Amino acid sequence: MSIFMKARAKLRHVLTFASFHLPLLCVSAGAMAQQTATTAQTNGNAELGEIFVTATYRPQTLMDVPAAVTAISGDTLQNYQVVSLADLSHLSPSLQVYDEGAGRDLIVVRGISAYTQGGATLYPTTSVYFDDAFVTASNASAQPAIPMYDIERVEVLKGPQGTLFGASSMSGSVRFISRAPQLDEVDGQVSAASSWGDGVNPIYQGSAVVNVPVVKDLAALRITAWDSNGGGFIDRLYPVRKDNINDERTTGGRAVLLVKPSSDLSLTFTAMNEDISQPDVNDFELNAGLYNTTKPTYGKYRETYHLYTGTADYDLGFGSITATTSASDRVILSQSDTTPTAVSFGLPPADQINSPSTFKNWATEVRFVSKFSGPLQFVGGLFYDNDKTDGETDVIQTNPAIGNGPCITFTQCVALGQAAAVINSTSQGTYVDQYAVFGQIDYDITQKLTLTAGVRDYRADIHSYQINLQGVRFPTDPVQTAPQTTLDSNGVNKKVSYNVSLGYRLTDQASVYARVATGYRNGGINTTAFVTPADHVPATFTPDSITNYEIGAKTSWLDKRLYVEGALYYINWSNQQVTLVTFPLGITYIANVGKSAVKGAELEIHANPDDHWSTMFGVNYTDSRLTADQPGATPTNGLGLGGNRVPYVAPWNLTGQVEFRTPVGSAEGFVRASGNYRSGSFTNFNQYSPYYAPNQPYLLADTAIGVRSGPWESEIFAKNVTNRFAELNVGPTTDGYKVVAATPRMFGIRVTRKF
Repeated sequence: MSIFMKARAKLRHVLTFASFHLPLLCVSAGAMAQQTATTAQTNGNAELGEIFVTATYRPQTLMDVPAAVTAISGDTLQNYQVVSLADLSHLSPSLQVYDEGAGRDLIVVRGISAYTQGGATLYPTTSVYFDDAFVTASNASAQPAIPMYDIERVEVLKGPQGTLFGASSMSGSVRFISRAPQLDEVDGQVSAASSWGDGVNPIYQGSAVVNVPVVKDLAALRITAWDSNGGGFIDRLYPVRKDNINDERTTGGRAVLLVKPSSDLSLTFTAMNEDISQPDVNDFELNAGLYNTTKPTYGKYRETYHLYTGTADYDLGFGSITATTSASDRVILSQSDTTPTAVSFGLPPADQINSPSTFKNWATEVRFVSKFSGPLQFVGGLFYDNDKTDGETDVIQTNPAIGNGPCITFTQCVALGQAAAVINSTSQGTYVDQYAVFGQIDYDITQKLTLTAGVRDYRADIHSYQINLQGVRFPTDPVQTAPQTTLDSNGVNKKVSYNVSLGYRLTDQASVYARVATGYRNGGINTTAFVTPADHVPATFTPDSITNYEIGAKTSWLDKRLYVEGALYYINWSNQQVTLVTFPLGITYIANVGKSAVKGAELEIHANPDDHWSTMFGVNYTDSRLTADQPGATPTNGLGLGGNRVPYVAPWNLTGQVEFRTPVGSAEGFVRASGNYRSGSFTNFNQYSPYYAPNQPYLLADTAIGVRSGPWESEIFAKNVTNRFAELNVGPTTDGYKVVAATPRMFGIRVTRKF
């Protein structure tokens, strides 16, 4: 008897027991969910079906795309309860996400990390798209928390995507493709879940989707709503004892209207809103004990995010024209303790740093995608993006007994007659206008050999300002009465990126490719406030860029029951942007002083041994290191040395999922498990930097058991089943050593009803 048959027999007994003794587990028996995006599987059929992606703006199978792409289906996202970018990294080995807290994530693909130190802000190295909307944040450590409800699939495009997806796509792009409204049927789904754990506040989650044809075959509306609350596990020990302070509340909704006046024209309009809040800090200090914080002032995070998009698609017969415009508005208030930094300036303790920010973005793109009958195909278009970031940084003296100040922002403090509570305040902003023209061709040299070549010409006009509202002041110093402009500067970035690849179809079930591509990231302007000529702070920093060389293979075996995809890559990262710090004041700035090389390999295996099993295993290895000393580096001054690993890049990342299904009476039972291992990394180049700390390796595992019958599906699940302490992110700053950790073990139940 094979190992699969033995395991199947044992699991059938377990599931039969569950069906009789867990009355809540009465769940759906529809089509089997995909275990990965390369699995288009139905009950009783173990064949791994092909999935189409639009990574090149035209529908292609993964086998035909001459680049490394991981596609994860919406069913897989739902099965494994993936609702955030951090969750998504547990399913894609090439995607590393460092959790910065509620609503904030740092994305690393193929070892190209936009790490920061001391609070500096870098542009991201990985772009983010929701459908056709460009939603990439201007701050690499604060990518928007895209809600993964009612998603058709997620595409992780690995390697530079600068030709089609522009700036900040130098290491890759993550695309969220939502489910489109259906013109001819009413359908929907409701789902509710509750989970609990020792020392953790319960989490309550719910979501609902409804699709309604407004006018059959002409217009349809699809509405999605979600809510999640709880999960706090950090205990505050000072100034007032309180347990589980980091509950997170997320609520939101999305409405999509599809209008199809004719078979050639479709119009899609999307409106999305999401609110995120956390009443206190989401990180803690290890020296205070596990999951404890002794920060003398309170923290808080609030965010409101609005996204509006409109897309028109017209089929010309020989091709299609797509025009997309999107507008987003993101308002954030982040509060945290800054007592250690204030004390280092000789200021009294119990100081709070408040950072209200507003991000506004308007982007539009018009492109043509051909459907020629010959060997040549073409994609080309125009892109414009207007990005505005405005914010304040306000340091407020608090009442040590209560840990909060009398006001939050400079303007509010002045209005309340509390200007004396402001220790320091600056207002700053950056406005960027991006323009690009791009084109890419695919030419079938033979029936099996295809050449792809593309180019993008890009320009960015940048304006930055900084206004000193209140200089650093001691409590006895007079209050500043007039603002002082310390920065008002303009800059221009220009860059050309390209992509060349050859794809060869060995057989119907195997293809290989070779690819060379470049990518880039915007430059910017440094503030010169509080610095002297001796600090050698450059007025500007220019775009950095990478050149990626890779070869890959995609194969299907055993009557499409086994799919294997792998790639080898080498990347040159030149003119690298890094954050540096002045001494003794600790002012951070950005300079082009780095040069790195990345060597890596990635492998994904999807296997369905029989009709009952679905499995996936993925591994990514990345060796990302400086190839030369940073200017001015000595063996002990903390600057990067040749051979140092690039910060926030884990060499090894492994993911795995397995699901077993079997009939249980008239229903179907299932058991599934998933795991993610990430090896250790570091927060800076070497141990002589004051911002150097290890990010410890971790292994997280989840399990679930359930049954589905008709439209119902229910499961009992365990998250972080081994109850491992996992450092999702470590942030050594001038305000101390901060740790963001995975939630301790939780058990829960989820019920879903489709209609």
